[in-house]
Amino acid sequence: MGVTEAKREYNRKWAEEHPDQRREARKRYYWANRDKEIQQSLDWGKANPDKVREIDRRYKAKHRKILNEKQKAYRLRNHSKVIAAEQLKTRVYRARRAKAKSDEHTLAELHRYWRDRGIDPKRCTYCDAWYTKWGHDWKHSQGDHVVPLHRGGTDTMDNMMPCCWSCNASKSDRILYAEWTPPNMREAA
Repeated sequence: MGVTEAKREYNRKWAEEHPDQRREARKRYYWANRDKEIQQSLDWGKANPDKVREIDRRYKAKHRKILNEKQKAYRLRNHSKVIAAEQLKTRVYRARRAKAKSDEHTLAELHRYWRDRGIDPKRCTYCDAWYTKWGHDWKHSQGDHVVPLHRGGTDTMDNMMPCCWSCNASKSDRILYAEWTPPNMREAA
């Protein structure tokens, strides 16, 4: 055994016998060389993406319960933020899938846009029903694409109207007035 191997063996045994002192020494070294340590970690992660994925997978499997509790607590604390992010993600995904243009507006921006143009976001454009009859919270209603995405419409604020669930489902992907007439525009029979 050479000098360097003997030194390595001694250091390994010492580290096993003194884990707290080793941890403290490691912390001091990290904070003294923080930028270098971070860069080395980033470089290693880029060079070993498979190992990073495996480490993440093992960590998540080992700490599943704790991670789920943290995620649940975050969702409860930030409910409206989570809902808005999920709706934006879903809407943008649908627009991309339909190869439609999207301005990636948030729900708050959409409601502000409607109010600026004298449109009440709490009232269905097609049947004049108020949000209390919609069966869900109007603050989470994304409205209806006047020209459907799969028919050449865009996911932009100028192609959106406040709409209750019933009218949105009834209209589906039909063209307004040409293929579908809103209930408030139908003649009484």
